[in-house]
Amino acid sequence: LATKRKRLQQEENFAALAALPRVTVFERTSSPGGVWRSNRGQVYRSNETIENIKSGTYPKEEVNEHAIPLSTNMYEGLWTNGHKDAMEFFDYTFEQHFKAPQPVYMPRKRILEYILSRVTIHENIFKRVHFNSEVTSVSYNDELKKFKVTVKIPDGTETVHYFDKCVWASGLNGKPNMVPSISKRLSNFTGVIVHSAQMDNMGISVEGKKIVLVGGNLSAEDLALSFIKMGAEKIYITSRKQGDAVHYTTSWPDNKVDTHMPTEICGSGSDGNSVRICRSHLHDIDNDNYTNIHDISIVVLCTGYKATMDYLDLSLKPCRETDSCEVYKMDEDWKMKPNPWTKYLGHVKPSDKLQLYDVYMESILINNPNMLYIYESTSYPLVDIDITAWMCLAFITGEANIPSREEMMKHVESDVLSYMDQAAYRYELDEEYFRAIEMIDAESDVSEELDSVHNITSYELRLLSRKMRYGSYPVNFGSFMEINDVGKDFVRMSVQDTKNRLDLKDESVKDRTWKTFRDMDPSPYVSLFTGMKSIAMKGKWLEVDDDGNLNDTRFVSGVSIDYCEGKTSKDIRG
Repeated sequence: LATKRKRLQQEENFAALAALPRVTVFERTSSPGGVWRSNRGQVYRSNETIENIKSGTYPKEEVNEHAIPLSTNMYEGLWTNGHKDAMEFFDYTFEQHFKAPQPVYMPRKRILEYILSRVTIHENIFKRVHFNSEVTSVSYNDELKKFKVTVKIPDGTETVHYFDKCVWASGLNGKPNMVPSISKRLSNFTGVIVHSAQMDNMGISVEGKKIVLVGGNLSAEDLALSFIKMGAEKIYITSRKQGDAVHYTTSWPDNKVDTHMPTEICGSGSDGNSVRICRSHLHDIDNDNYTNIHDISIVVLCTGYKATMDYLDLSLKPCRETDSCEVYKMDEDWKMKPNPWTKYLGHVKPSDKLQLYDVYMESILINNPNMLYIYESTSYPLVDIDITAWMCLAFITGEANIPSREEMMKHVESDVLSYMDQAAYRYELDEEYFRAIEMIDAESDVSEELDSVHNITSYELRLLSRKMRYGSYPVNFGSFMEINDVGKDFVRMSVQDTKNRLDLKDESVKDRTWKTFRDMDPSPYVSLFTGMKSIAMKGKWLEVDDDGNLNDTRFVSGVSIDYCEGKTSKDIRG
């Protein structure tokens, strides 16, 4: 909106300026940055501090040992897992901000700094934000044709506001997914159990300790590497799925990480410090095939997040949040297009319970087009959210027409047909395909892994290209039918991210004691907008601090583990 307003002002297009919406933002926490802030110091700030934010003076991140996090912020030492060129904005490049080339992977702090600078290049948008303001309910009044929004501030005062449009932008990482069944199985465990979102408030050191990570996606990968950097003795990762992110990492520094897939935590020992993991298949646990891991100090739940939509009236929630979606059935003679998994699976008959979502273009509630959503639907959240925001603004201003209900439903049906031809999307949509994939016992080779990543990234870029067209986004990746050269460069670098992990196993024995995917060759990475090439970090990733500067961080070498194997079980002890 700020970018569009700036352009219209330069063009002296006063009629279009007058048609722009007046936006009010309610933010539950006390400062901008969302999940890119660390948990440290995320408490309600004083009115004076908030006024400094609104005037463009950002406070340094505070540290408060009594802080209670108000949202799922990232931990202090987070680094990006994907290449930075997938996070660069067209109207404010890394070159503009940093004035120099940057490494491929960057610390959380630098990305947060970049985002905050970018969103204020045209105007200080935070003047329109009500911080420390928790939305407690949103409903729609059919007679008034307006949304009723109830907001509560820290002293308990509630106010009611009315709006013509409502945009839900609370983020998909609204609250930690704590998985009560895991805590129940760990009833005898006397160590620390914490969600990854709460790491900065844990208050204990990991040095010299053994840690279990539950879940195998990006937060598990990043935390495992961070724990190695902080001197952990050993990290064990248990994951129900065989294809999680840690699957692609073929070597960990000094062999300090053991991955167990597909497995689940299935119990804890009476000694208070041992954890039992069992082989699992889909949602079935094989309690007779287990591994006991001893001397565990910390269990970290890397089990993801849930979107916070509790405050939305039932009629304003997408059907997938309420398990009320219509059922869609594929034609009897339908066959999936060939992909790298076809030779293992053959034809998999689709489920007869596919869900038909009630949101058009992942953004407009079909039953009430005045209700919109902004969130990422691809693997590239920053650029995805930016593109989606442009598209939503186009729908709000009328620059993009909202089709009839019938047309929107047909569009959703066509999307289901399209998703069913993409392995990664069908895996999430079709329970039968999910089961078939998880049944695969064969090891795919590197070329098949890279082909799969290429296919899904290309498809995601095609989806983003479609949104770009709807929102008249100033940059494009091609079309839904075919991506252009810019899109192909994006795909190439994203595939390289996976290749960096797969290639670790080919490094020398000496290099494998320290090398991570973040230490790999930066030369394949180049800015899509300026052509600026990436550079290597200032040292080994294990030796640079949270600002990316060379540090004297101590790297503790691994200790030997004795494996006492039984017939179908084993104990892992120090």
